[in-house]
Amino acid sequence: QRLRMWSAACSTGEEAYSLAMTLAQTVPNLQNWQYLILATDINPNVIHRAKAGVYSSWSFRGTSPEVRSRYFRPIAKGQFALQSDIRRMVTFAEANLVSPDPISNSGLMDIIFCRNVLFYFSPDRVKRVLERFYETLVDGGWLIVSPVETTYLTDLPFVPVLIDGTTVYRKDVLNPRKSVVWPVSAPVVVPPALPVSQPVPPVGEIPSFFVVPVPPTALNDAPALQEPVALAPVSSVVDEEPASTLSPYEQARRSYEQGQYEHVITALLPLCRALDMAGAPTADTIQQLTLLARAYANQGQLVEAQTWCEKALRADQFNPSLHYLLATVLLEQERVTEATRALQKALYADPNFVLAHFALGNLLHQQRRYADAKRYLTSALTILRRTPMEDILPESEGLTAGRLTTLVNSMLGGNRS
Repeated sequence: QRLRMWSAACSTGEEAYSLAMTLAQTVPNLQNWQYLILATDINPNVIHRAKAGVYSSWSFRGTSPEVRSRYFRPIAKGQFALQSDIRRMVTFAEANLVSPDPISNSGLMDIIFCRNVLFYFSPDRVKRVLERFYETLVDGGWLIVSPVETTYLTDLPFVPVLIDGTTVYRKDVLNPRKSVVWPVSAPVVVPPALPVSQPVPPVGEIPSFFVVPVPPTALNDAPALQEPVALAPVSSVVDEEPASTLSPYEQARRSYEQGQYEHVITALLPLCRALDMAGAPTADTIQQLTLLARAYANQGQLVEAQTWCEKALRADQFNPSLHYLLATVLLEQERVTEATRALQKALYADPNFVLAHFALGNLLHQQRRYADAKRYLTSALTILRRTPMEDILPESEGLTAGRLTTLVNSMLGGNRS
């Protein structure tokens, strides 16, 4: 009985410790297992913080007080220290994902988690990282990325598998790449979670920014659950309204947070088509248009995403988030010039939009315009220095200011000015 997991680009360790809690809660007789939870990051400072296992109240947003009291003890100045038995389950190491140097303990992994990192690398670096992951996984192993990063895997041999609306990727050296849906009758070992309309018990919630799906065959000797358990949304909260009392947009938003993009499109497309015929949209209708565009983008349906994003922009032409969304869609279509203009418009609407600064710097760096790239990257760093390192950045799908600061410093350190 063996299980090896790698949290790549782990930052301050929330995801890795969540994995440890998941194992502690769901695997009977864990002491009889040989397991490894490896957590790596390029930044030695965040590794030091992760090893300490001390977190502020911000890390527990959307988490019930019972969970915090179960796994953490309060210390000075509103901070909380993780139990030592959970800390000992995780092995931390400093590592650069794009370096050719070997990463200690990273051979023959069963599951790799790498989320909200790839879209900040250049295409050649993304390819190198994903190839390294493929080589590191055992045959039948799993790679889990964020929903916005799934398009990077289309040209690689990973097999996409849909589990309860969440796409994960499997290494299968014998079968050709094709999309499959895991049978609903198969056991899926994930942290137990109740429907969000019911109270969440102390042991059924993970105190983390993430709720991590564990693919079905990873715990090959673990007992099957009686029936499949739905994945909890990334930012679930206690005592949410029942779905029946929510508006169509709010229901679609909930589906979006759970990665169920087809549900979002099914719910919003008729509404947005009707809005398109109804004249001037309101703030509420702009929200619907924007969410529909995001759902199409995350499904890889880029033409439709662009269409609905542009419709939203015609109604709200100074919305920086919409210009940024359009830029990401255009970049996926390799329309770099138009994407650059969209990013510039985002910065015109909001000069402090740090992700737009970073994206422009990254684009210019890829074009070998190093002096111009340095200007935008330096601006991004200036804004980040005014931002608490643990803050989630707008439009980032969970990226913290600290993580982006590390990436920008890495690029500036290798910039050819």
